[in-house]
Amino acid sequence: MFGLTVIIPNYNHGKFLPEALDSLLVQRYLPDEILIIDDASVDDSVKIILNYKEKSSRIKLIQNSQNLGVQKTVNKGIHEARYSHIATLGADDLEFPIFFEKGMKIIKENLDLGLVCGDLAFFEDCKPYQYEIYHFYQIDKPIILSPEQTIRLLRNSHFRIESNTCIYNTDLLKKYGCYKEALKSLCDHYLNYQIALRHPIAYVPEALSAHRIVKESYGTIVSKNKRAKIELYASFLRLISIEEDAAFKTAFKRANCLAKCGFFVIYFLFFNPKYWSFLPAVCLKKFPHLITKIWSRIRKRKSPIYPVKPEITSSLI
Repeated sequence: MFGLTVIIPNYNHGKFLPEALDSLLVQRYLPDEILIIDDASVDDSVKIILNYKEKSSRIKLIQNSQNLGVQKTVNKGIHEARYSHIATLGADDLEFPIFFEKGMKIIKENLDLGLVCGDLAFFEDCKPYQYEIYHFYQIDKPIILSPEQTIRLLRNSHFRIESNTCIYNTDLLKKYGCYKEALKSLCDHYLNYQIALRHPIAYVPEALSAHRIVKESYGTIVSKNKRAKIELYASFLRLISIEEDAAFKTAFKRANCLAKCGFFVIYFLFFNPKYWSFLPAVCLKKFPHLITKIWSRIRKRKSPIYPVKPEITSSLI
């Protein structure tokens, strides 16, 4: 059935849920279904969700009897979804009001798209929120990209596909096995590449979603754990090496997808000779960014890797 399901995995994010849900309920294109999957929270999350269920019949609550983790929880939502397209929203994040209107309009006009993505904003958990918008490609209007164009764009620019800004084709999410649990915080990136390097996608050059910077978030914890990052990259490259689709493996390497990972990936590649074939391209891509970051710190100011718009000082809602 054509339409949009939004999946929200939640674990003890009750204090953030109202803002996340409000950002969905003010969308210019309202989602047809909002699946909130509570992963055995012990805070007041369920009470808050039930209150919102009374406000909107679009909201459905699914409760895990035990904590399953983000990957299993999102996968559960993908299989429960009743509509042709899916977006995911972290329980502590926000969607801008234009997101679904822009994305679904493009999808209706191009039904063969694997996904639609756009620019991402970041904000500190301190009100009034100020949004720092990362523009991944400097163009004036949405574009449709073939797999070959996506490869060239990933390789030659700052372009990236952020899951927070994606609307996916539901059938393709299922076809490629949903989130791979072994990939943990990289599971969505791998899924994005599986789709984008095989199917046409669309890019909207506007901020569609906002990611809250939280110190205790899952991604932040993993990024600070050296051993966890080594295991993560090992799992990521192991999965690529056993991939049966030779064309996808070639496309992944040509697109230099590993360069979209953090700087620690260079360290990992250097000490793993079997993956040295990835190293030159990754270094060429990462070193200019590293120099920029070092220079920014020397000058004692924060300078993002990507071109950034002036901060938006108004509240989202």
